[in-house]
Amino acid sequence: MPILLGPAMSWAGKQSVIYFQCVPMLGIGRQIILMDMEEKMNSQIGVDAGRIWKELEINGEMTSGQLKKNLALAPVDLNLALGWLAREDKIGLSRKGNLIKAGLK
Repeated sequence: MPILLGPAMSWAGKQSVIYFQCVPMLGIGRQIILMDMEEKMNSQIGVDAGRIWKELEINGEMTSGQLKKNLALAPVDLNLALGWLAREDKIGLSRKGNLIKAGLK
């Protein structure tokens, strides 16, 4: 049976780790794996967004660098969670050069 190399997601503590896993090329099995992976990603983004919201509630407006340091988030996880919060209209973002600031609305 042919196999497909596909991404699988695992979270080791606060860091997200991507590795590859061999899965059979069956339509339904592949869909289940991808759906499970998407659920895990959405869940982790939501958890990270909640942590960012709490940090902003306590400290007020912060830069993305401060949030990354205080919460020990990988840059990709921070950006996904900030995007989520911005899309949900929970935070305001401002940019000056390479500096991005976030604050609660």
